[in-house]
Amino acid sequence: MPDLQQHRRRLGWRLGFGILVLLGLYIYVQYSGPKSQGTTTEETSNTLSVVPVISAYQSWNDVGEYATVLYPIGYSTTDGQGDALFEQQQNYPRGFEAVVLKADIPKWRRDPISVYKTGATIDVTGFIQSSEGHPQIIVTSPKQMGFPPLVPTK
Repeated sequence: MPDLQQHRRRLGWRLGFGILVLLGLYIYVQYSGPKSQGTTTEETSNTLSVVPVISAYQSWNDVGEYATVLYPIGYSTTDGQGDALFEQQQNYPRGFEAVVLKADIPKWRRDPISVYKTGATIDVTGFIQSSEGHPQIIVTSPKQMGFPPLVPTK
């Protein structure tokens, strides 16, 4: 019995240490990367600006604003012109959309469609525009698009 208790105690210490390492890594990514949950910070010259993180539904009210939109991809595809489309809903006119133009796709290490698949939750930063009556962000750099560090699930 003592061996089992010692084993459990060592396992507890290892698990606790692993959690601390992951927490440290999470904090490092939050403060060293271009994005964080809730707001994003961007450094231009010597100034630091805070960028709000909003939902795809909120983006309808924020056309013309610079923001990070957090949403699950409902449908991702390449259109006839070769642009990569990441739509919030398959019903295109009713949802938010991120667009990577064909000319910008080579900036990615891998094809964005193969990285950001349907069902994945992503965050996209940029100016929210209105296109055919719905909000969208034109993504010109891989730094504008990513996976959020932690997404709560039900």
